[in-house]
Amino acid sequence: MTAAQRPLRELIAAPHPDVAPLPPAARGASGTRVLRGVPFAERAGSRPLELDLWLPENAYREALPLVLFVHGGAWLRGRRDDMGMRTRDWDPGPFARIAAAGVAVACADYRLSGEAHFPAPVDDLRAALRWLGLRAAELGLDMERTVVWGESAGGHLASLLALTQHTGPAPVAAVIWYGPADLTTARGPYDPRSSTTPEALLLGGAPATRPDRAREASPLAHTHPGAPAFLLVHGEEDSMVACSHSRDLAARLDELGAPPYRARRGPRLARPAFCHGRGRLRAVTAVHEAPHPAGRLGPVSVSPVRRCHRRRSPGRPRGRPPVSRRPVRRRHRPAVR
Repeated sequence: MTAAQRPLRELIAAPHPDVAPLPPAARGASGTRVLRGVPFAERAGSRPLELDLWLPENAYREALPLVLFVHGGAWLRGRRDDMGMRTRDWDPGPFARIAAAGVAVACADYRLSGEAHFPAPVDDLRAALRWLGLRAAELGLDMERTVVWGESAGGHLASLLALTQHTGPAPVAAVIWYGPADLTTARGPYDPRSSTTPEALLLGGAPATRPDRAREASPLAHTHPGAPAFLLVHGEEDSMVACSHSRDLAARLDELGAPPYRARRGPRLARPAFCHGRGRLRAVTAVHEAPHPAGRLGPVSVSPVRRCHRRRSPGRPRGRPPVSRRPVRRRHRPAVR
């Protein structure tokens, strides 16, 4: 069919994300390049879904490992490039720092609970992985070295993305910051009988009245012996998402005979860097390790908890402590006669 024979509606529509040309990259901080607002999926009756992509300056020279970041916001709010209030004043930002280290970072949209109910957000993230795999050669990405990383509600979705079946590219590891793992059981302030919680808005009704849907939306129910590597980080005194979510997810992976598993506790923290709420916390980290063929994931250095142990502010450079700006009072000494 020639262009003259195609319906006008098709002619005026934007190119499909699978074939649309990539936008020009802007030069970012620390020798990185950023592609903003790249469409990756179209949903009927909804906004186009877009992602931002941070690439090292040497992109396209060799295939790059990829981090897919999933933002939080109780499934009902949030921006794809926002990691939370602790990193908003970082300069360069966290994704630019990761890209400067030689790892590509993609931050993808997903439909919020006011737009569509579960499993729509997980389907959207699968679509982002599919699109990245489709354009991997063009972008210089190695999809066999993909790690999914999420915080809070994004951690919940990232866990599901790592634990459920894929027809296309799948993550080989997951980094989960204080994400819910079980939507079927009351934990902390969460009540599955309530129809007004963020979980209920995600499912389209009180989880207790939709037990099958609540179980389907629970990462704990999708654990299996072949699970990818997991790093779970959660504050013990988290006031919004109980730390038992991460503990039980880690214990379940171990119980199923998944590959070697380690857990460790850290000293008390001065800042709530890895939880919701405020107050003094204790860090809990759990590493579920799974071997990867030929070690293709490469060496990984995990340091966030170690940094918190030093009680260093997120934006503060290493080295000497900052000099206080408060005026120094000097004691008056009487003259010696």
